[in-house]
Amino acid sequence: MNPIEDFINLFYKEKLNEFGMKWPDKQTFNIDFNDVERYDIELSKKIIDDPINILGEFEGVLRKWTFPYEVCNWNPRVGFYNTKHGVAIRDMRCEHINTLISVSGLVQKITIVYPKLVIASFECMRCGHVTYVVQIDNRYIEPLECEGELCGRKGPFKLLHKESTFYDTQKLRVQESPEDLTGGDQPQTTDIEICGDMTGNILPGNRINVTGILQSFQKISQTHGKTNQFELMVNGIHVQHHDIEMKIELTEQDKEDIETFSKQKNVAAKLSDLFATSIYGYEEIKEAILVSSVSGENTIKSDGTLQRGYTNLLICGDPSTAKSTLLTALKQIIPQSQFATGDGSTKAGLTAAVVKDDFSGGKWTLEAGALVLADKSVAIIDELDKISSDQITQLNTSLSSNTVFINKAGINSTLWTRCPIICAMNPKSGRFDPDETLASQVKLRPDTLSRFDLVFLMRDIPSENVDSNIADILIGSWCADSSTKNNDFIKKYMYVASKIKYVEVNLEAKKLIKNYYLGIRSDYDSKSQVIPITSRNLEALLRLTRAEAKLRLSDKANVSDAQRAINLLDKSRDEIYLNDDGVFDSDRVECVNDSTQRDKIKKVKDIISSIEGGIKYSDIVLSVDYTKKNLDAILKEMISSGYICEPNDKFYKAV
Repeated sequence: MNPIEDFINLFYKEKLNEFGMKWPDKQTFNIDFNDVERYDIELSKKIIDDPINILGEFEGVLRKWTFPYEVCNWNPRVGFYNTKHGVAIRDMRCEHINTLISVSGLVQKITIVYPKLVIASFECMRCGHVTYVVQIDNRYIEPLECEGELCGRKGPFKLLHKESTFYDTQKLRVQESPEDLTGGDQPQTTDIEICGDMTGNILPGNRINVTGILQSFQKISQTHGKTNQFELMVNGIHVQHHDIEMKIELTEQDKEDIETFSKQKNVAAKLSDLFATSIYGYEEIKEAILVSSVSGENTIKSDGTLQRGYTNLLICGDPSTAKSTLLTALKQIIPQSQFATGDGSTKAGLTAAVVKDDFSGGKWTLEAGALVLADKSVAIIDELDKISSDQITQLNTSLSSNTVFINKAGINSTLWTRCPIICAMNPKSGRFDPDETLASQVKLRPDTLSRFDLVFLMRDIPSENVDSNIADILIGSWCADSSTKNNDFIKKYMYVASKIKYVEVNLEAKKLIKNYYLGIRSDYDSKSQVIPITSRNLEALLRLTRAEAKLRLSDKANVSDAQRAINLLDKSRDEIYLNDDGVFDSDRVECVNDSTQRDKIKKVKDIISSIEGGIKYSDIVLSVDYTKKNLDAILKEMISSGYICEPNDKFYKAV
């Protein structure tokens, strides 16, 4: 008996009979490579070394299989998994061509599913004889001549679509996973082609393992035609989704050191002291970065709605305040994170885009941006102020529900962005103005800005003591040998913390959070209508409390975790929520104008409305005690809103 037929009978007889009942919905019969090795090690070697021919033999055996029931148009494909012949994308070489390999990575972009001609049926237009031609190397191949006995002419030929064989086909571009890279390596990519029932099930941002045959295709130049250079592509025969797996090995000493460190008091503060040691101060911001990076995961409420578990953090500040250095330091300790910059963002933007390019041969392609690629890891975005307004608008759904919706060119997809989003940006004018609201100074809409759980300011204010400390650290870092000891420890510690999936908040912590929230809400003044805190801040506290517990390597959040979360929120509110009257006003973040600014606008509106024929700019100046900059901004906003008009220069009338 044929050894392949014997193997199928011995290991897969029942499974094949079950598979036949699923045909044609299922078209690929998958075989565990471990079974092949147990049966015949020589056969397993042949599969690796000569997969094209051996796969053909396997499929030939399956096509001859007799079922106890009727199966129509039976023409299955064979796939192998668990081959243990993994090759890193950057390590693919000539020796691997035409062998069976396994590659893992992050899906960067996909094409739409399209039909690919595999066996073409051609009818001779002179004699009517039909010739079948196998299509290879992604080329369209016609018969050289008619095979009819009485013809033998060189065409013309007509393609018979109904008699030809097509496969649903899809191309993927897969890049190396961030956690597999070292140092400053840039992720390399490879293209993969899949067909049949493997298509349509993969989205950008998915982490996959593909078993397939590495093939080479000759490059064709528009000016010189065929060249002596070849491109590599994997012809996939099996695709398996897999979750992110960080490859950080812990020794027994590492485990002991981490356990001992986690038992200390104020673990979060001590951990912050080890993070970004070249940057002086900013203890709360450092803690917020670490807390945010281990936050998660999302849960589903009883009514079916999503409850976000990931924390979003925004750092806004003056130039030369080490914002970028902080984010770079985070990238070093979270190797699987995705780092993007505003001016270096791809055409896919931060989320995703539907584009046409050479990869798909002019077809529509769905390409993942930084947030989609960061799914289930951490997204780090620097220079957010340099990203286009359209891209910033796309942030909203990612910040609130960790999803991206794509509806373009017939592609309708929902992509996941389940990750903490940690961003840094400069104000519009370069430096922060304490007299203006944050919402008016950043390139973010209020509804986007309000979806950040914590917002911190980093200001460059001269101070002899602070400047002296910064100078000592900077000069010392240039003169001393750099040490990675702290980075190695904190990287391993954060790895262990991130493994904690769900944290339960105890009753005392819940009471503290509730009393804090209600206490601040009670400061509401119905006359001024200033709202000091919102329910979004309450949800942020719960997320932060859980993340604080993770930094202690605990799955139980207590009062101390809740208090540290409150301290972080208080620090954030102190910097951005205080209005000119020293009152906390959430509208300074969540609305274009806070209550103070709205009162000023109302006053100017009343002044202009009280003068029937209109009023000069100079008279308005005499009636209010505002700065010229503030008054000009108010008048400009009132004109754009349609409250007033300016029929003559510096002359205003109510509409």
